[in-house]
Amino acid sequence: LTGISPWVFRVISSDSANGVDLARFAERLGKRRAYVLYENDAYGRGLGDAFRRTFKGQIIGFDPFDSEGRDADVMTAYAAAQRADLVFVAGTERSGIALLRAARTAGLSADFLGGDGWTGVVADPAAAEGALIGAPFSARDPRPEAQRFVEAFRTKYGVEPDGNAALAYDAVTVMAAALRASGPDRAKIRDWLASRTTRSAVAGVTGSIAFQLSGDPIGKTFVMTRVRNGQLVPVEGAQ
Repeated sequence: LTGISPWVFRVISSDSANGVDLARFAERLGKRRAYVLYENDAYGRGLGDAFRRTFKGQIIGFDPFDSEGRDADVMTAYAAAQRADLVFVAGTERSGIALLRAARTAGLSADFLGGDGWTGVVADPAAAEGALIGAPFSARDPRPEAQRFVEAFRTKYGVEPDGNAALAYDAVTVMAAALRASGPDRAKIRDWLASRTTRSAVAGVTGSIAFQLSGDPIGKTFVMTRVRNGQLVPVEGAQ
């Protein structure tokens, strides 16, 4: 959406930026043979291609897969036969859970790495245990501003916030700051948002929020997490 209009801004990092950072993280893990799977839509293709173009190891396959996960057994068997040490998945939780269950059944030892579309795989804690996920937010993030938000959300709603809750909160926070600074003038609000730099960023629970000319956030990335007992736990030293 960003880049198509000067009126569009977002508080989450782009799929292309995330794909680059996820590939670099995989390299820091020492991964050398990656199998890339992507759901054949704009999200999957964009994220998967960004990872493929950046990863400096060997890409042993770059394949579309069914969004329902019906071909999970075939994909995991191929990853095992090709001795993949990493399976990068650009998809969502439904197909992701199917892949992770198939990997458990097959005894596949490769690490699984997913983007923000994978945060919902924690719905099956047993299958997802150990999976690596670049999430926009983790309720286990130790930053004080994150923990204040988690506690307030838990007190009000009785559950922990996920990435969607945190991003929505930050979007409203930014708009509230723009209204306070500019008043009810549409053009002034837009100009105030566009003028946010690293020095005038709005403090958010997912990080500081400032904008590039395109409307994308400046320097915003994900929290690298690993699934532990059904929770997205930040990976120490990942960023």
